[in-house]
Amino acid sequence: MNRLLSRKEYEELMKDGFNHNCLFCDPNKQIVLGTSEYWLWVANIAPYWKYHTLFVSKKHKEDIAELTHAEFSDFQHFYSEIKNHLLLLKLKQHDSKPLDQFILMFRIREEDIPDGSIYPKPKHLHIHFVPDRGGVDRFKIDETAKDIDIKSIALK
Repeated sequence: MNRLLSRKEYEELMKDGFNHNCLFCDPNKQIVLGTSEYWLWVANIAPYWKYHTLFVSKKHKEDIAELTHAEFSDFQHFYSEIKNHLLLLKLKQHDSKPLDQFILMFRIREEDIPDGSIYPKPKHLHIHFVPDRGGVDRFKIDETAKDIDIKSIALK
């Protein structure tokens, strides 16, 4: 993957069988922004909001409770590294206010195709990471989120 997709493009891609194998088990299907021993930091390829990224475990895990102490400790350190990296970039909202707060979210999926969905959703553990400053409307997709240069925030 080399660019961000609209939600509609993503849904079409998923309906066409892109996810026959676990989407997150193949780093070549991702825009990798950084790595640690146990984690990848990747772009959400169909972001809901600007700078919407994910922490993805390198090993296929389906629940946060499956993480070893080493994996969880590595996540804590990696998250801190990425958060500090983003703060140094001094990202701005559309109104020029700094993005200096962050949201972490994850969901446990019990089924491949949840009710109301038309395509499989990855069960692979992934933690959404979104910069926020009261500017992310968690109930509204920002259609312009796909237009940013997501690679500009990658670790060097």
